[in-house]
Amino acid sequence: NGWEGQQQQQIRRAVELAGLISSKEEQSHVHLLTEGEASLHYCVTNVIASNKLSTTPIDVSDYYYSDEEDDQSDSKGVIVIDAGGGTIDLSAYSMKLSPTSFEEIAPAECCLQGSVFVTSRARTLLQKKLSGSEHYSNPTIIAQMAGIFDNSTKLRFRKPAEPSYIRFGTIRDKDPKYDIRSGQLKLAGQDVADLFEPSIKAIIEAFEQQRCVASTPINMVCLVGGFAASDWLFAKLQEYFLPLCISFCRPDAHANKAVADGAVSFYIDHLVSSRVARATYGTHCNTLYDFEDLEHLARQHKSYIDIAGDRRIPDYFQSNLLKGTQVSELREFRKSFFTIRKSLAACKSTSTSIMCYKGALPDPRWLDVERSSYSTLCTIYADLGTLSRTLRPKKAAADQSIYYQIDYDVIILFGHTELKAQISWEEEGVEMRSPASIVYDE
Repeated sequence: NGWEGQQQQQIRRAVELAGLISSKEEQSHVHLLTEGEASLHYCVTNVIASNKLSTTPIDVSDYYYSDEEDDQSDSKGVIVIDAGGGTIDLSAYSMKLSPTSFEEIAPAECCLQGSVFVTSRARTLLQKKLSGSEHYSNPTIIAQMAGIFDNSTKLRFRKPAEPSYIRFGTIRDKDPKYDIRSGQLKLAGQDVADLFEPSIKAIIEAFEQQRCVASTPINMVCLVGGFAASDWLFAKLQEYFLPLCISFCRPDAHANKAVADGAVSFYIDHLVSSRVARATYGTHCNTLYDFEDLEHLARQHKSYIDIAGDRRIPDYFQSNLLKGTQVSELREFRKSFFTIRKSLAACKSTSTSIMCYKGALPDPRWLDVERSSYSTLCTIYADLGTLSRTLRPKKAAADQSIYYQIDYDVIILFGHTELKAQISWEEEGVEMRSPASIVYDE
């Protein structure tokens, strides 16, 4: 869920280099989606629509949700937790089962607390526990123990009150001082439980973040991914969700194949009709000076007169899409722009940078406020050859020199799993459009 345009671009490049497609023109054959959305499609088939779950009532306490809220919609809130090796991805959706459809209701969450971090903490625990042993503190043996912990001990762990064992050697391996007997290292159950705690805490914090901003009350949580095979992780999360009257479940088997199977289902069924913006997106531009605007007055010293004779202020952030906005796949976000060029030959192409704001302001306007929270997401390039042929020269207000003004709209579709863009303009009263290429900063 944490991967954005830059990473998507690298995947597309890898697909081409690997020979899965023969040319750049075939990139339209490649479809990318988040792991969270793939996992949702898997859960629909294997959990949500299963007979087992359909016969299980979902008890929602009046203490948490009022009757007024229940009357507003027949949708149910679902959060899918994809607990993998490296990341834990959480995605929240509203669900309707007749017919089955989903809408994303909160920005996706991603935290680096997957199962490999439990193993990493186990390796640190082993190094500390065996640091005084001349033989068993050997890095090779520690690595062997950590590998066995990862493949078996971690998955079998269920009770902090009972010790856990790492079976790493032969019957001749023993050192009672370090709890090693018959090729087994004994670990205190509570020590093993503590290894899981940061991951469990991260999941709960991410869940509460999504529940807080979700537009639909959360009734159900599905746990998938390789880490979902851990009975202790499942038990601790179930312990948390039970008092909240939230139904908590995981597939009976092959939860580690949820993304692969769900991706196929995504292409066939395409159940998600809208998604939520994870950040605020917009463009850097120079805005007309407004003498009555206090923000403009505070930046009066930055103002300048443009070639057309208008006073403008630089460093303005024109937002296209605010964080948390629910966007359908077909919804277009359109903003009008113009570019000044000194020659007609320079009018045949244009580029516009899309910026991303990840700060705390609900509606950011100025790049000189929280500047570090802004970054360039990508640059949109468009061919304006057709439009340039319709341009007429204008004269500058100051020196009567010739210039050309290109008026066009940038159209962005944020509702897909990937950003899509177009450039549009009017030609003899008819709207014309041109596909735009998107290049992400690396």
